[in-house]
Amino acid sequence: MTIRSASAAPSSLFAAAVMLIAGACGAAQPPAGPERAAATAAPVARTTAAMPGEEAVAVTPAPPAEPEPVRYAGQSSASDAGIFVAMERGYFLEQGVRFEYVPFASASEMVPALATRQMEAAGLAVNAATINAVARGIEIKAVADKGSLPPGFGWEAFLVRKELVDSGRFRDATSLRGLVFASTPPINAGASFPPLQRVLASAGLTESDLRLEAISFPEINAALAGGSVDAAFQLEPLVTAAVEQGIATRWLGVDEVYPYQQVAVLGYGPSIGQDQPALGHAIMRAYLKGLRDYNRAFRDGIGKAEIAAIIAKHSTVKNPAVVEAMTPVGLDPDGRINVDSLIEDQRFYVEKGTVPTPVDMHQLVDHSYVEAALRALGPAQ
Repeated sequence: MTIRSASAAPSSLFAAAVMLIAGACGAAQPPAGPERAAATAAPVARTTAAMPGEEAVAVTPAPPAEPEPVRYAGQSSASDAGIFVAMERGYFLEQGVRFEYVPFASASEMVPALATRQMEAAGLAVNAATINAVARGIEIKAVADKGSLPPGFGWEAFLVRKELVDSGRFRDATSLRGLVFASTPPINAGASFPPLQRVLASAGLTESDLRLEAISFPEINAALAGGSVDAAFQLEPLVTAAVEQGIATRWLGVDEVYPYQQVAVLGYGPSIGQDQPALGHAIMRAYLKGLRDYNRAFRDGIGKAEIAAIIAKHSTVKNPAVVEAMTPVGLDPDGRINVDSLIEDQRFYVEKGTVPTPVDMHQLVDHSYVEAALRALGPAQ
């Protein structure tokens, strides 16, 4: 692994850039009431249920005359792009769903909200906190991709202080020895730590060879700028902002270290899984349409400016130019979850002691909604 600098976007793009949250767990409380929306190892193998090759495309069921209400818990992150596009382009209403986006300040509050039927769906990280909640009997299902890292979509990356790179102190993974490394708390309980372990192992190092600091994403760039941290795990748009401001060098994208890591999922609670499965199918059909528009924009460049404006409208990244400039979030156009990645990450949490009781990921993941939506819409082209 060698040092690689990202190309810098104009500095004016980042005046309004704020944090992109991808499932970090905190202790803040959710808002008092809902707000309505405006309308270096080998890749982990993907094992998901295959669609029969001869299967005919089914007819989409007609939506009910009165749209069914759905409350979705999110953190206004760019990884909700498929949701935002489906909201803005009327895909939920088209499927008979009155979709309500309810912002939460903390991912740790989303699972209880699903379990108690306060929310029907949510954007979740399958990290130690979520796994532990499921092990305690909280009934949720991971039903679709909502943030992954296919090659070229390294929206999570490792940063190194620029002066360490310029001086030659940092050259490759072996240079991590003795450095202070920052990632979000709790240590060894989130999606950043399995990739870090891969990087360290590639250089024959362990966590004991550096000093880990638990720092929130919004504070990491300031810590790098002040010199209290030498290297860090960071998210877009803060990765690009750190490079543009001369604070750090973008060393490695997680897509290079841990391709296809599954970071976040669309989750359904019992109010869908037990009470209204037909509503879950309607949500999924709309969501896949949003995912496909997003992928046409960021993979193929078709309508990119319009989709970037939609993401900026609904996410914390309020400048459309920033959305266009930053490395995009990976979102599978067919919505499939990389179950093997979840198994691999859970194994890491168990080894580190942050997950005392592992769960069966094949039971947690329910691809039946994706499979039914693919029968209705056909696979992505």
